[in-house]
Amino acid sequence: IPVLQDKQLFHTLVYIHANPLDYHIRLWREGKIKPWKDASQFLKKYRWSSLGLYEKNYTIESEIQKLVIPDNFIKKFIKSYGSLKEGIRSWGERDYDENEAVLLE
Repeated sequence: IPVLQDKQLFHTLVYIHANPLDYHIRLWREGKIKPWKDASQFLKKYRWSSLGLYEKNYTIESEIQKLVIPDNFIKKFIKSYGSLKEGIRSWGERDYDENEAVLLE
């Protein structure tokens, strides 16, 4: 699926980094992360995530650091939208239809 807009790329990055929530809060995709603190704590400690490369105070395993080299362009791009953490929170607490236009089919 082609990513044609910056907003789609940001949501793709959010989606990738939110996927581990399937193990903790299965309804995150429908905007049912409550309370956010539990989801945030889970993501901070999930060992196979690269989220720690882009967010402070998140666990990042040495194996991930060897596999994923964060690019300054991507870091600046993410920062232009706020942060991945806030993107995940926004997605997980939204009304499902609210962001329908940017969800990839």
